[in-house]
Amino acid sequence: MKCIEFVGSSDLLSLVSQTVLPKADKLILTAVSTSNSSLAATVPSINHILSKSSACTDVHLTILEDTIPIDVQIIEWSLVTYLQLATHIDMAVSLTLLEKLHNLNQIVFYNFDMVNVPSEAFEIADDAPQNTRLSPLNTKLVKLMLDYDRPEYTDELVMAVIKYLALRLTSLKVFGAWIAFDAALASFIDNYKATYPHLVDLVFKLGMVE
Repeated sequence: MKCIEFVGSSDLLSLVSQTVLPKADKLILTAVSTSNSSLAATVPSINHILSKSSACTDVHLTILEDTIPIDVQIIEWSLVTYLQLATHIDMAVSLTLLEKLHNLNQIVFYNFDMVNVPSEAFEIADDAPQNTRLSPLNTKLVKLMLDYDRPEYTDELVMAVIKYLALRLTSLKVFGAWIAFDAALASFIDNYKATYPHLVDLVFKLGMVE
C-alpha cells in the first residue's frame, strides 16, 4: 500500500492507535476539533500510531485544533517529515521541537507565539556578524512557514525572530512569513553570507510556503 490517511478527532486517533495498521510508504494523520476531555490523549495516541508505522518513509502530521497541548518532552515523532501545527507554539518550544524531529523537512506554524525569544536574537545587527557564530540546529528542515497574530507583534520583533532562525537553520531553503522582506533583509544576508554561507541559497517568501 502506498498511502494510508486518517482524519478525525482525538477520539478517532485513539481508536486508530489500538488497531493493526497495514504497511504503507506514506502515512497522513490529521487531528481536528475534539472534546476537552480528549485533548490530553491526542499526543499519546499519535505516538502510539507512529510507533506502529516504522515502515513509512513519508509521514505527514497535521494538528488543526489549537487547544491540543504539545508537550515536547513526551512526543515521539521522529518519523514525521511534514508537520503542520495550529497549536500555539512559542520560540523555546519550537527550537526543542525542531531539534527533536530529525527527519522533518517541512513545518508550518499557524500560531507562532513570539515569546521566550533568546537574547541573541536581539543582538543580530544588519551590518555586521556577531563575533561568536550561532550554533546550527541539528535538523534537516528545508521549508519553514511562520504565521502569527500579526497585530500583536512589531515588525522589529518578527524580523529578529526570522533572522535568528535563518542563521541557525543551515539546511533551510525556503522561509515563509507574513511580513515584507525588504532591503534591510537583503543587506543582512549580504553581510552575513560569508559567516553563514547557507544564506546564499535561502529564499524568503511572503506568505505560505507551497
